[in-house]
Amino acid sequence: MGVLQEFLSYLHEQPENGSIYVFGAQGQDKNTINESWIRRMETSQTNADRAIALWRKHKAAGKGEVLRAFDCSGLILYFLQNQKGIIGYDTTANGLKGLSQKIGKEQLLPGDFVFRVYTSGANKGKAYHVGVVVDAEKNVIEAKGRDDGV
Repeated sequence: MGVLQEFLSYLHEQPENGSIYVFGAQGQDKNTINESWIRRMETSQTNADRAIALWRKHKAAGKGEVLRAFDCSGLILYFLQNQKGIIGYDTTANGLKGLSQKIGKEQLLPGDFVFRVYTSGANKGKAYHVGVVVDAEKNVIEAKGRDDGV
C-alpha cells in the first residue's frame, strides 16, 4: 500500500474510532486524554466542556480504547509528521496552506487539502481550518470541531 492509500485509510479510521476535536491536539490517545488534559488544552471553559461531553459520549459507546484527539491540522500532522516523518515540524492550517499549491475545485483528488480562509480583515487569505478530500466525490474528512469530532 502506498503512502496516499495509507493516509486515506488512516483518515477513514478516525470517525469510525470516535476521534474527538481538542485544540492543539495531535493524535493523543487513551494514555493522555482525560478531563484535566482537555481543560489544559482548550481555549475556554465552554470549549472544554463541549470536548469533554463528546469524549464521554464516545467512551460510553465503547470507543475509549481507540479514539484519539486532534485539531484540524493535528489530524494531518499526526500522520505526516509523527507516523511518516514527511513533515519535520508542527504547523497550523495556514502553515499547511503555505506548503500547498492552489488548484481549482474541479482538480481536487483524494489526498488533497482543502482550506477555509478568512475573506476580510487583517487575516484575509490566511487559512483557519483544513480538511482532506478522501474520494472521487470530493467528500472531506476533517477534525470538524468540539461538538462533532472527526
